[in-house]
Amino acid sequence: MKGPGIDPAGMPVPADWFTKQVQYLPGGWSSSAPINGAGGFYTLAVKTSTSVTLTDVTGSVHTYTKTSDGGYKAPKGSMAFWRWMATGRSP
Repeated sequence: MKGPGIDPAGMPVPADWFTKQVQYLPGGWSSSAPINGAGGFYTLAVKTSTSVTLTDVTGSVHTYTKTSDGGYKAPKGSMAFWRWMATGRSP
């Protein structure tokens, strides 16, 4: 790395300064909506005949199970909902 007060040749960045864990809020806090801006909250959606599985930016997987009335049941502990519009897209 380079910057004020650092040798002009730079210096190595210790590996423990990096993380693969995405954390938008400190421990103990939560949000009822995505907070990563316009980039979106989900990175992958897989639809089967019985479910829709979404993978979020943290790598967590959320599976919505298709119900007999054509809707989708949210994962346990989630208050979110999922539905397909006539265009075949989610709102």
